[in-house]
Amino acid sequence: MKILCPQCQQPLQQADKHWQCAQNHHFDRAKQGYTNLLLVQHKRSKIPGDDAQMVSARRRFLNQDFYRPLSQAINTLALKHADSKRKLVIIDAGCGEGYYTQQLAQACIAAEQSADITGIDISKFAVKAAAGRNKNIQWFVANSSHLPVEPNSNDLVLSLFSPLPEQEFKRVLKNDGLLIVASTGQRHLIELREKLYQTVSSEALDPCQKLAAHFTKSHEQNISYTLDLNSSESITDLLSMTPHYWRATVEKKQQLSQLSQLTVTIDINLYGLQLKQP
Repeated sequence: MKILCPQCQQPLQQADKHWQCAQNHHFDRAKQGYTNLLLVQHKRSKIPGDDAQMVSARRRFLNQDFYRPLSQAINTLALKHADSKRKLVIIDAGCGEGYYTQQLAQACIAAEQSADITGIDISKFAVKAAAGRNKNIQWFVANSSHLPVEPNSNDLVLSLFSPLPEQEFKRVLKNDGLLIVASTGQRHLIELREKLYQTVSSEALDPCQKLAAHFTKSHEQNISYTLDLNSSESITDLLSMTPHYWRATVEKKQQLSQLSQLTVTIDINLYGLQLKQP
């Protein structure tokens, strides 16, 4: 898959320690193995995305395979769309610290499916952590609304608990490609939320409605189970990797940090969506 220059949209060529286009725009490759292609005008804030604390918490939590059932469901859905006769081109748009991207890469190897995988995230801290997981995956700091890849180039686009820039997904996906979306269900982490808020909302995003202009649903799956957290660190890490960390009061977060055991409900909806044909 060709990587495009975020400034002029010309293909970037990789040299030893940098990427460069024909217009001589130059992007250094960090020693950790990732490249920052995020332009200032594509930033939402001075330091966009998850901060170092959230990334570290998510990494510790996911490394315990608490969300492995979701990862396995993603891998199964992705490989169903694969063709062993050709390389599978994949972009994880909002890869975070790389857990799901790396698990998919391993699943492709186990299935003897050749794959060209790219992970992007707007958080430099997340991509830096992701780059440590797998040197065979291309990792970039970039905005999912400005993916640095060619039009109609991807067999699979992953958006897992991430923004859904419909037009951009439409642009980069092949006509027969698959968009895989994971979003939280109504009861996701209900026990955690009940400890943080007086009133708990039961509303859940329906990504299919948001994407309805250009995509049609071809797969829907609910992944539900309970998770026993038996340490204050795991409970605190779970909170720190969610938006609830910023919404809850200091008092409620302190109360939660004193717990040594908590059972929470995992309720996640997984979708496969394909482009509507003209």
